[in-house]
Amino acid sequence: MKHITTGSHPASPWTAVEFVTTSKSPTDYHDTPVSRLLARVIYRALFDEGFTAVTLLAVSGHHRERYLLRSRSTTHSRKRTEKLASIANDQLPLEVGITMVEVDPAPLGVTPVPVHRLLTTRDHPVTRAQISTPTPFEQLLKIATSMRPHAIQLIVSRFKGESVEVSLRVADFSPTVATHTAVGDAHYHQHAPDIAAPFEAFNLTTNRAFIFDHGWQQHTETRLSGPPVPMVTREHGAVVKVPTLASARDLSRTPTEYTALFSDDPPAAPLTPTYAQHRVLPWVRLDVELLPAFCGLRAHTYHVSPWKHFGRAPPRITPQYTLREPKPPAASPPPSDPIPAAGELEIESSFGQTALKWAREQGANVTDDYASPFEEFTAAYPNQTHHCVILTDPAFIRGDLVAVATDIHQSSTIDRLTVFTDTTDVASRARNCLQRPFIRTDDGKTRLYTKSMRLPKTLDAPVHRLPATSEWILTPTGDLEYHQGGTVSARASPDETFETITAGFPQVSHRDGLFTVTNLADDGQRTYKTNEACFEEFEFVYPPAVPSWLVDGLAFATVLLQDGDTVSEYQPNAQWDTPQLTTRDRVAATEFFATYTVADPDRSLTYADVETAFISWLRHQTEEPIDGNFSVSLKSAFPGTLPSKHSDDLQKRTWRYPSEPAQG
Repeated sequence: MKHITTGSHPASPWTAVEFVTTSKSPTDYHDTPVSRLLARVIYRALFDEGFTAVTLLAVSGHHRERYLLRSRSTTHSRKRTEKLASIANDQLPLEVGITMVEVDPAPLGVTPVPVHRLLTTRDHPVTRAQISTPTPFEQLLKIATSMRPHAIQLIVSRFKGESVEVSLRVADFSPTVATHTAVGDAHYHQHAPDIAAPFEAFNLTTNRAFIFDHGWQQHTETRLSGPPVPMVTREHGAVVKVPTLASARDLSRTPTEYTALFSDDPPAAPLTPTYAQHRVLPWVRLDVELLPAFCGLRAHTYHVSPWKHFGRAPPRITPQYTLREPKPPAASPPPSDPIPAAGELEIESSFGQTALKWAREQGANVTDDYASPFEEFTAAYPNQTHHCVILTDPAFIRGDLVAVATDIHQSSTIDRLTVFTDTTDVASRARNCLQRPFIRTDDGKTRLYTKSMRLPKTLDAPVHRLPATSEWILTPTGDLEYHQGGTVSARASPDETFETITAGFPQVSHRDGLFTVTNLADDGQRTYKTNEACFEEFEFVYPPAVPSWLVDGLAFATVLLQDGDTVSEYQPNAQWDTPQLTTRDRVAATEFFATYTVADPDRSLTYADVETAFISWLRHQTEEPIDGNFSVSLKSAFPGTLPSKHSDDLQKRTWRYPSEPAQG
């Protein structure tokens, strides 16, 4: 059976010069540092041979760091690559091997990873700076070893006179890194290495760090019932224009930087105007004498391939011929376990195969340990969390989604639910369903969604008589009620099985070509010759989807939206979320109380419980600050009785129904 591939980077193969470094490679050559010798190679290519730009790539291989030098695509040809090899042969120490290679980036996959790009506020060349030993670039190479795997792209191009422009990107392929969700991105901000630190003399920042100078703040939310949660939100009182705030955040996570990383034809600076809005440039202009600061080679070997058990692989590098020893060792990918094919996982749709590819490129081990009404699989990630990934279609049944989410919420083996969508409409419905897993009726009741039901050929299923309407209601005390025609005809615990609850309901069966309804109120039965005749008088009773959470539906579940090759969390702001509006918190509190609480003359809520639930809910609705005090807003919006504005006893109000605590 054909296996699903891990995807492919959109770039086409290209030729390059590989530098082979070993543990015996010298740190200098005739008292000249290797960084300066490599800078000479680049200088000669640009200023003596007329190259427009030269690119140096450092990328993790299976067993060692790979270094690739190539010309920019505008002047790219095999002849140009051979000229680079000739220059390198003249300038670099003999202990550095030089080989002509063909590079195919396809095994890297299409799923974007975090890319750090150096930025500067200076638009004229740097002419003076103290260059340390090892150089800033060599320090960066050492820092990058904590990113397993990683890739570093250095592009050097001519500027004016004896000046050059240097563009530097660092991609973190670590399978434990996941920035496609807001929480994951905030967590990465806390733990990612400081890429700009080695370049302190040049006063640089990165696209991921500069957002904190452009209206964003980082903090940890400790008021939730679970463990502390890292967050990135807008600053209090930020005066930056909203579009600028949004574009700064987009630049920190843009997939465009990943696309340009290995492309044979990098996009023609499509982000430059956006960076300019923030008064930064995505390259550094400097005097050519300072170029060695951005050059260097550092031998590094891996005892265990950083790509092992990973749905990606390093670029496929094929030697063409060797100019001088040492030759690169033959490629020997590490052994890996067989990857289950889509057919084995019962994933038939192209949408499902895209989700499989995405999960594997995130480092997941995929199995089929879970069964649901959806197309689904289980993804075990390197951080030891297990996600149930379900694939929605435009006609998905809300009750089925609630039922799966309830099961995952209570599961001891699966940690999270991931809902994979490919349209904003489906993503919006799925997110709203998880955020509010019930229907608010006009009379204040909490009506439940119903699940689909597999019917055997003999039917044997409960029905109710038409034209009376029926609904499942969940009460504030936690009772499950079945209402028919406005009358409560059954009351039970949500823990009871559907078969037990409906045992006394009318039942329809199909045998010997006849449809028979038994258990009628008059103890009789009715027989029909056709399906149409039977269901003109009766209708199936479908099982209720009883949620095990109230406010925290988005705390243990994530809705992802696929847009081309990019997959990210679908997280629109709420309608009431007007930035910098002083009444925002009160409007949000009003919506919160109306949605998740009901009037009750005999019960009350505590402020502490309400605040925790409100913050848990609020953090999924907005990017505005939520690290302030909500006491005034919550108490002023409370629709029940408040003895005084200082009281923490919120009277004559209770939760819509009991639920389990959030599983952070």
